[in-house]
Amino acid sequence: MKVRGISSYFHLLKLIKKITMNRFFLIIVLLSVQCALSSCKDGTNNAVDVIKVNDAQIQTLRMSEYFESIEYIALETKGECLIGNNPSLYITDEFVITIASKKCFVFDRLTGKFIRKIGMEGRGAGEYSQIPQGIIVNEQGKTISFEQGDKLIEYSLVDGTINSPAIRIPPLLANKIAYITKDSWVMSFLNFTGDIPSQMIFFDRERIIDSIPNRYFFLPKTREISVNRNEILFYRYKNNVYHKDLYNDTIFEIADRKLRPEWVFEMEKSTHLLHQLRGDPSTLYEEAENYHLVYFILETDKYILFHTKYQKLTHPFLFDKEQRSVKKLEHNGFVNDIDGGLTFWPDFTSQNQDLVCFYQAHVFKEEVNEKGLSAQNVKNVAEFKKTRTLAAQLNDDDNPVVVIATFKP
Repeated sequence: MKVRGISSYFHLLKLIKKITMNRFFLIIVLLSVQCALSSCKDGTNNAVDVIKVNDAQIQTLRMSEYFESIEYIALETKGECLIGNNPSLYITDEFVITIASKKCFVFDRLTGKFIRKIGMEGRGAGEYSQIPQGIIVNEQGKTISFEQGDKLIEYSLVDGTINSPAIRIPPLLANKIAYITKDSWVMSFLNFTGDIPSQMIFFDRERIIDSIPNRYFFLPKTREISVNRNEILFYRYKNNVYHKDLYNDTIFEIADRKLRPEWVFEMEKSTHLLHQLRGDPSTLYEEAENYHLVYFILETDKYILFHTKYQKLTHPFLFDKEQRSVKKLEHNGFVNDIDGGLTFWPDFTSQNQDLVCFYQAHVFKEEVNEKGLSAQNVKNVAEFKKTRTLAAQLNDDDNPVVVIATFKP
């Protein structure tokens, strides 16, 4: 049995809720129906490689040991493209895309020159109501996706036009999306009410095509609810989409509309136990402080970079896939001994596996100048001089500087 179309899916949910006023019975019914819809297959029988976080030793990792080059892009500063604080950053072969304060700007990948603004927040034709979280830049299709009510709008990065028609999506709160192919997407839901039937749905430009059932139902113990989208993590590697739930130690590849386990984090305590506290958010948050929770993952051919949060402190890690070794990075990233620049830790990885981060202009200036390194302390004297020249040319309120680092082959 498969439900076709968004309206049919939510009509089924509405009918089930009318069957009984008993919330516990409702949860059992929902679980049973969803198992029928998706055949309860999630690939859990596959062998899974282990990332032994407990074995990690704190080490100072220097960029010259891992990276062959560093590139800086000072994004052009104009009145019409002031980025603001804490932007999300995406890199393609042609563009640097920034999103902050519900504004999206496109810059040239090579020069940093401003190209265009994408769309506008609003309720009118061609405008968007919000910018969704997840993997919203389609590098192959050269588009970016925003939301307008129950629709997903695709804007072209090349000329800013809108692809039509818009794609209908379920109007549920606390979700993240990721494109799988040029014409299909996956959306994952945060089960903050305890009875949302699907963990994920798959949809194309016309309809819902499949779903994966939610396996963690609960009975709320208080009226407080937890709506934290950071509990849902998507990332891309080699054109495949991977998923991790905050309270699950396993990284899953989304393959053939199923979850196939790829890696599991071996922690001191399994975060899986936290699911038992979902009905009481205050207790959950308090207890979660005593667990190492993985909030961030990037993957390349040789490494998996991730960070955990424990006792309100963030710790970056590097996992070597060939040697099966885990290193905990001192100094919150790679020490830049190539050109004497800032300590490096990526926010994003491009399709060709370059690692990318950004620094606000005033931070870049201050830290490069305050280090006071001499050319004898760096591996590349020419790059050392270029980096210091760039820092001297920046104004404090300029747009951020993008840093792109390329791993050694």
